[in-house]
Amino acid sequence: MALLKAHPSSGPCLAVLACTSLLTLIGLAGRQGRAGCAEHVRKFLEWPTLRAIHEVRAACTDDGDALAASSDLRSAPWCVNDPDARAWAARYAELRGVNLGGWLLMERWLVGGNAYVNTTCCGRVESPYNGTACSTATSELTLTIELRARGELSKIDVFRDAYVTQGDFALLRARGVNSVRLPIGYWIVDPAVLPRDVGFHQGAGLRHVDDAVRWAGASGLSVVLELHGAPGGQSGAQTTGSQDHAWTPSSFNASASVEILRTLAQRYAAAQNVIALGLVNEPELPVDTLLPFYEKAIRAIREHMPASRVAVVINLFSERGLLAIATDAWRVFNVQLTPARGFANIIFDLHIYYAFLPQQLADTSLATVTGTLVWVQSLLTQVTGRPVFVGEWSLRLPGWGTAVGDEFGALTPSAQNATLQRFATNQIRGISRAARSDVQPRLGGAFWSWNAPVLSAVRGPGCVSGEQAQWGYNVSLNRGWIVPSQWSAPSHVAERDTDSDTEAETETH
Repeated sequence: MALLKAHPSSGPCLAVLACTSLLTLIGLAGRQGRAGCAEHVRKFLEWPTLRAIHEVRAACTDDGDALAASSDLRSAPWCVNDPDARAWAARYAELRGVNLGGWLLMERWLVGGNAYVNTTCCGRVESPYNGTACSTATSELTLTIELRARGELSKIDVFRDAYVTQGDFALLRARGVNSVRLPIGYWIVDPAVLPRDVGFHQGAGLRHVDDAVRWAGASGLSVVLELHGAPGGQSGAQTTGSQDHAWTPSSFNASASVEILRTLAQRYAAAQNVIALGLVNEPELPVDTLLPFYEKAIRAIREHMPASRVAVVINLFSERGLLAIATDAWRVFNVQLTPARGFANIIFDLHIYYAFLPQQLADTSLATVTGTLVWVQSLLTQVTGRPVFVGEWSLRLPGWGTAVGDEFGALTPSAQNATLQRFATNQIRGISRAARSDVQPRLGGAFWSWNAPVLSAVRGPGCVSGEQAQWGYNVSLNRGWIVPSQWSAPSHVAERDTDSDTEAETETH
């Protein structure tokens, strides 16, 4: 995770943007004689270095304002004529969301290796990973296997019932949030979709999603459902629910993933506050696998959720490059999956993190990362050719042992707080501040995550360590890094919708 979810080991990505080409997409005409913005952006995409960042700033900034959004990027055309997507983007132009991460897919780093986790309802609750000596359970699947062998699967149920409750939704709305992104492991929907699985624990399963949709509606929150862990895995990362270093793209089960999405679409079709459904989180899959899957998944969703109301979300992600929007996959996507062929209301989702910088930026200063680099990324969200929201962002900075982490660690506590306050302000402006020059709306996004990891009382390989509070929205508010009014907007849910029933509620309540 770095910048647009790049990894420290990532090499330079292909400088081919979705739709046509970089220079066609963002235009060649400079503002006030500043020709060359587009060329410098292209160079940055190919090889992100500190020098490239400063060249983009010099070529693309007006009047020295590092957060101005005026440049020749303003001439970028929309690549696809998608009236439903335009209307959806206008309707949800202020997505001020938070991820409920770690709940329905227990990412080990987020809730694992700790003696407890903090909850709104019940104070400190024991993590189901507690007692696994930190390193033995690497993901939810291996945790489940261990707990089943010990006859302690109830730990997962106790955790899920406490980690997110109705009180969390009310508190989020009270603090200005108007949307939640809900990451879901496929086993929550159907644990038997892969018969050869050694077995995830479904527990209450879709009852949790039913509750989340209902509680969100009652609190005036919209919901973005998102398939976070797909059958067979969309990568080998523990964020899929099953860490597997031997994973290959052939393990991904596209047909089963389509059926999971179809089930979600059918079950929540009547829930007016479910505004979007994400196809898969951070896939490390080749184009010839992704595009057929997307096509089938979109068709399955549209059997139940109309394009006039619900967006289908495509996560732009490339494990091997800095910017997913600079890969051939999305150029092909925008050519092949267009409204003319029945694929309306497609929204792009970018994950923007600064915690793990590529090697080329290893010596970047703290001020550059939290200021200029944020501004550069806000420019790049403008060139996808479709409406974009940032499905994941945080205040996490590179950790100890990096130039940025060491510089931050040397600051006084008050200076650290001031730095994080500026970092938050810059990011919020960058992903949600609409400028006159914007062609594509900056819709906002969802902070990752509602609760931050708690430091482990146990030390050892795989234990959560270091400053993790920067991952938590709740902590960020409590410590003053984010002011509630900065990340707030009116409710997306009309009063008449708060009592809407879903098929799921009819079945389970």
